[in-house]
Amino acid sequence: MKTLNTILFLVTCHLGSDANAEQKRVTLGTILFPPNIQIDQSSGKCVGKNIDVTRQVLSGYQIELDVVCASPMRIYKLLARSEVDFTINIKSTSALKDSVYFVQRPYRQLVLNLYRYRSAQGFKSVSAIRGFDYNGYRQQYKDMGVEFLDLPNAVSAIQVFVKQQSDALLSYQSPVLFFQRNDKLGFPEEVSVTPLLKIDTHYAIAKKSDNFELIRSALNDYAQRRDFTYFQDILAIDSN
Repeated sequence: MKTLNTILFLVTCHLGSDANAEQKRVTLGTILFPPNIQIDQSSGKCVGKNIDVTRQVLSGYQIELDVVCASPMRIYKLLARSEVDFTINIKSTSALKDSVYFVQRPYRQLVLNLYRYRSAQGFKSVSAIRGFDYNGYRQQYKDMGVEFLDLPNAVSAIQVFVKQQSDALLSYQSPVLFFQRNDKLGFPEEVSVTPLLKIDTHYAIAKKSDNFELIRSALNDYAQRRDFTYFQDILAIDSN
């Protein structure tokens, strides 16, 4: 019996060490984008639904998630050097051209709007996020002679507009709604909203990442095995 217990103990230890050896770590690069990504005031770290969803998906494949939170331009450079493994982005961003693989199943849909003060006859300047092409709208407005006031993230771009330091704001809808609903930043009521487009975001994996195949296989396998339209919906699905 003692010999049998010894053998069982050794087998258990061996299996445990194999499980630990199989555990992989990957890094998600993300930007400040309320409400899906915010700064936790106590830790100073980025938290939010994008991270929670991604961590839940990868946990089923024995993959642990690290997170780097930075400006879009910084994230794009880190992806190009494979210092982060993947991010969430629209497909048309020129800074990502040829450097990433986009997972076919979309992460979520975004709505792009132009915000202007109703009292203004036109606009000569627009606040926006540095590095965002906005699916061609940046170039379109530049061709019209509009000056871009580029800021590091959605929060600072909205702040500039709220302080009336720009005539207009080019922004995805969700951060603006977040501040309006939570009465933060004092978002003005006398603003007109022009809807521009709806566009899907996708997981974008750095092609040169050492973890490319690991992440690609996990995300695609998860999408094939489950019935959902957008990755961001899985938390609601799993809670039912």
